[in-house]
Parts: sequence; structure tokens; C-alpha cells
Amino acid sequence: MPGVTFHGDGWGNNLNSSKTTTKISIDSEAISLVKGDLNAGFWVADEYGPGLFKFSGSSGSLSDYIKVPDAFLPFVNGTLNYSSDNPPSWDPYSVPDQDSGRDRNKGFEGMDISPDGKTLVALLQSAADQEGGTKKKYAFNARLIMYDLTQSPPKAIGEYVIQLPTTSDGKTCAQSELRWISDNLVLVLPRDSGNGKGQDDTVSEFRHIDIYDLSCATNILGMFDGEGDAIASKKGVLNENITPAEYHSFIDMNDANELSKFGLSNGGNGYLSLNEKWEENF
Repeated sequence: MPGVTFHGDGWGNNLNSSKTTTKISIDSEAISLVKGDLNAGFWVADEYGPGLFKFSGSSGSLSDYIKVPDAFLPFVNGTLNYSSDNPPSWDPYSVPDQDSGRDRNKGFEGMDISPDGKTLVALLQSAADQEGGTKKKYAFNARLIMYDLTQSPPKAIGEYVIQLPTTSDGKTCAQSELRWISDNLVLVLPRDSGNGKGQDDTVSEFRHIDIYDLSCATNILGMFDGEGDAIASKKGVLNENITPAEYHSFIDMNDANELSKFGLSNGGNGYLSLNEKWEENF
């Protein structure tokens, strides 16, 4: 499981001693009930690993954990390093640059389970570092992975490339949520960042719910899954042998005419202005 070692007890105590403690690192970004029933348990997607955790609905205890392929995981000089970009104020430490894996704080931002509870899909927020993830201009090739939950442990059965939209100035609209439609279709919520109520620029350029079709996309499972393996160059040029999922623009959440019907606005800091971040299940 993803973990980080701190001085002392991890909460700012015993910093002057030689004592250290390792704590599991989880930033839960998505949750999905198995068959929509809490009693059947629920899965949580984590962006620090990234990892996928299953909990019992009755007791809340951890019952399963999926460790994803090494290409998704954060490596520094050949060693896994799950440190965040924002260490605690009482124990600051330098964070070395990653060589590969999910960009820091940009692991699994979206996850969902099929209605029958048999299949789980999870999607990185944007591209992994070895394939353009360190720069917003090149971070649009995100990896989606699919698991068969009927097997124990769950078995990976598919991996696909989701090419995220970009803004007019070329910045990737990182995705914030994922929703299952069918075996081959998913809804994705990509958006720009830093624009909306509460920000210096309150007007968002891009905030969508879009459809991706996996039916003709290349299943890259097992092909680029080792440490540092890349599906694209660091400038986002996708491997010519990989066909990404087909993109279909669907709902523009910034559409002024539609927003006005409900008294909402894209821009301003009023009560009915749209906030910058849209990240929850929809």
C-alpha cells in the first residue's frame, strides 16, 4: 500500500527523536457502492498511490486493495516514493522530482463500477509523468484501467488511452470524475483549473461532461505497464500504434443560455456563480 515515513509520530510530536512512523497515504477522490448497496461494500479510488480500496459496508473495514501496474506508480531513482507536493508544516522535507508514474496529486480522480457490480473502471486525472504529465500543455494522454471484480483478487482486463480536451491556450483540462455507461462507453468530467468563483479569474473556459467510446481503442494492458514505460513522449505525442478512445463532446456546463434558465452564471462571485472545482460523483 502507498505509505510515507515521517519523523516522530507523524503528527508533529517527537521530532527531535530518532523515532519514525510510516502512515498509509490516501487522498480519496471517488467512491462507488457495489451494486448501489452499502451492505455489499464500496470501493474508494485514491490519487496518492494511485490505488483502489474496497471496504465492508457493515463494518467499514478494509477488505481488498488493488495495486495498479508500475507504470502508474511514482518512482524516484528506481524506488517508489509516495510523497506529496505539500509536506506537513511541522516536518518539511524536500520532494525529489519523479522519474515516472502519476503526477503528484493527480492519480485516480475518477472511478465507477458497472451496475451489476462486476467491472470497475478508474482513470488518472491526467497523463503520467513519463508521457507528458509534468506539463499542462502535454498532459492530455490519461490512462484508464478496467478490472474484473468477479475474480479474487480482481483481475485487470483492459487499459485504454483517454485523450483529454485542451483549452484555447493549450492547457490540458484534467478530468475530475468518471461514470460508467456500458462496457464500451464512459462519461468523463474534464475542466480547466484556476477559473471560477473564488479565483482571480472567475470565468471558466472549459467545463464539460463528455463521452468516450472504448470500442475501437487499443487495449494496451500489459504492453506499457512496467516502471517508466511510456505510451507517449514527454511532449504528449502518442505512440503511433495506439488508438485512443473516441471522444464525443456532450454537455457544456458553461453554456450561458442554459445556465441563465436557472439563474446561474459562469463568472462572478455571487451565490449562483459556478465554483472553480467540480469534482464529485454525478
